[in-house]
Amino acid sequence: MRRCARSRAASLVVVCFYLSLGASCPVHPEADARAAQYASEVVLRLGDLQAAAITANTMTPKGLSDQDAILVVRFTVSASRTIKMAPYGWLPTVRAGYEEVKARSGTNPTLIAAFVTIDSLLDAIGSVQ
Repeated sequence: MRRCARSRAASLVVVCFYLSLGASCPVHPEADARAAQYASEVVLRLGDLQAAAITANTMTPKGLSDQDAILVVRFTVSASRTIKMAPYGWLPTVRAGYEEVKARSGTNPTLIAAFVTIDSLLDAIGSVQ
């Protein structure tokens, strides 16, 4: 009889534990999936921007100065970290840094395609959130 009571108590504890996990789950999982998809897409496009900056910097003659290339690379690394650390609140921070980098290097012809892609992506995300 005691064994049965212990088994029931253990089962009750397990059920309560799982119910408490369910209570902390998001109400709209599709919104979380969409946010993760947007964040992933931005990280990919930041990688494209970084690759374009490195390529422009290694061209002869240089398509991008060392100083501007370092600025772009540091921004892309920092923005990617920000997105990973704050999956729901990254947009204002990343956008502010992006605008600064774009103001400094946005007229570079080798980076324009990457900037246009990121511009449209950030605008689309901003209009959805």
